Amino acid sequence: MAIPSFLKEMNKQKEKLKKSNKGDFREKCLILLARLKDLNEERYNHLNKVFHDQYNKANIQKKKILGFYAQLKNEMKSYSDQTSDVIKTTKKKVNDIKKQAIQRAEKKIQETEKAINKTIKEAKKVSKETKKKTKKAIEEAKKTAKKTAKKTAKKTAKKTAKKTAKKTAKKTAKKTAKKTTKKTAKKTAKKTAKKTAKKTAKKTAKKTKKK
Repeated sequence: MAIPSFLKEMNKQKEKLKKSNKGDFREKCLILLARLKDLNEERYNHLNKVFHDQYNKANIQKKKILGFYAQLKNEMKSYSDQTSDVIKTTKKKVNDIKKQAIQRAEKKIQETEKAINKTIKEAKKVSKETKKKTKKAIEEAKKTAKKTAKKTAKKTAKKTAKKTAKKTAKKTAKKTAKKTTKKTAKKTAKKTAKKTAKKTAKKTAKKTKKK
């Protein structure tokens, strides 16, 4: 192959390579634009129009297409940074909410525990007071029962004593009356017998005298 032909072929290859590189960047621009559409449709519509009007040409200079590609990359980076910031902010918010929720839950648990302990303390106090009152009531009941029993016993004893005294007095009176009657009867009989004997003796003496 002659040198001029060789050089011509080399130039052809270079041109083809250049064209190929340009084509690659056009493809890359289209990929970035498609990704941008999901992030911001308004911005996508604007940059897509710019790309098709100014850069989507076969004879476009590589420098120009690279400049637009860099612009798209920066655009995507800004959205990526914003998204990253949003994610970070969201994560921070979520963590803050979680932290606040945990703190509220812990506070609620502490308040509940405090309330439970207070209730237990009050219940113990009430129980102690009830126990004390019950003990006092039992003592008072015992005292009253003792007093009542004493009073009843005294009354019963008095009644029994009275009844017994009455019964004894009646019995004694009866016995005494019987004894007295017997004694009186004996005395009277003796007296009468003596009197009768005297009278009889007198009568007999009188009769004897007459004879």
